[in-house]
Amino acid sequence: MSATLMDEPLLRSRGFRNLFVASAVSQFGSQITYVALPLLAVTTLGAGAGEVGLLSALGTLTVLLVGLPAGAWVDRVRRRPVMIATDVLRAAVLLSVPVAWWGGWLSMGHLYAVAVLVGMGTLLFDVASLSLVPGLVGRERLTSANSLLVGMGAGMDMAGRSTAGVLVQVAGAPVAILMDALSYLWSALCLRGVPEPLMAVSPAREPIRGQISAGVRFLFGNQVLVAALAQGTMANLAFPLCSVLLPVLIVERLGYPEWVLGAYLAVGGLGLLAGSSSAHLIGRRLGTGRATWLVSLATAPASLLIPFMDRGPWLWAAAPRCGPAP
Repeated sequence: MSATLMDEPLLRSRGFRNLFVASAVSQFGSQITYVALPLLAVTTLGAGAGEVGLLSALGTLTVLLVGLPAGAWVDRVRRRPVMIATDVLRAAVLLSVPVAWWGGWLSMGHLYAVAVLVGMGTLLFDVASLSLVPGLVGRERLTSANSLLVGMGAGMDMAGRSTAGVLVQVAGAPVAILMDALSYLWSALCLRGVPEPLMAVSPAREPIRGQISAGVRFLFGNQVLVAALAQGTMANLAFPLCSVLLPVLIVERLGYPEWVLGAYLAVGGLGLLAGSSSAHLIGRRLGTGRATWLVSLATAPASLLIPFMDRGPWLWAAAPRCGPAP
C-alpha cells in the first residue's frame, strides 16, 4: 500500500466508509430489536422468565452450531453479496413480526423462529464484514480500522438501545421492530458501494470439514488463542445470564416503563466505548496480554453489584456490568 494511501484518513476511503455506514445502520437496528423483541414477548404475549430465557438462548445456540461452518463457507465466497443477502433476509424475517401482530396470530413460536433466523443472518454478516476489512484498508491499518468499527459498535449500542426504549414506550414494540427491518434495507443499499477486493476470496482447496478441523487444531495448538477463547467463552456465558431476564425484572417485577430498560442497557455501552477508544494506547503501554488481564481484574468485581438491583441508585450502579460482552 502506498504512503499516500497510508496517510489518508480511513473514512475518506469510499469502500471502507460505505462498509462503516452499513455496519453502523445494521448495528443500530439490531440493538432496537435486542430491546424490543423480549419486551414484545413480555408485554404482549405475557412471556415468563423461562420463555424469555429461551428466546435469548436461541440466538447463542445458533452461533455455537453454525459458527465454524459459517466461517469456512464465507472464506470461499464473495463477501459483499453475502452481507447484502443477510441484510435482506433479516429485514424480511423481522417484517413478519409486526405483520403477525397486526393480524392477531403472533406467538412465541414465531418469535423463536425469528431469533434463530436473525441470529444466523447476523453471524454470517459479521463474519463476512470482518473478512472484508483487511482487503479494504490493508494489513498496516487493520488495527485502526477495527478500533473505528468497535467504537462505532459501542456508540450504536447506546443509541440503538436508548432509542428502542423510547420507541417501545411511544409506539409499541412491533413498530420498533419494523424500524429495525428498515435499517437492514438501508444497510443493504450502502453495501452496494463497497468494492470486493480481489484478495477477499480464498480458493476452495479442501472440503469444508477438513478446513474446520485444521482451524480447530491451529486454535488449540496456540496457548494465547486458547486463553483468549476461554476468556471470551466465560464472558459470553456470563453476559446472557446477566441480561436475559432484565426485561422481566425491570419492566414486569420492578414496574419501570420500557424506556428505562433501554436506558439501562445503553449505560452498559459506555464502558465499551471508552475501552475501544483507549485500547490501542493501553495495549501499547502495558502490552496486550497484561492490559487484558489488568482491565478484567479491575472491572470484574463490579459484577457483585448486580444482585442488589432494585429501585433507586442500586439499579443504575449495576448497569455498566450489563453492557455487551466483548
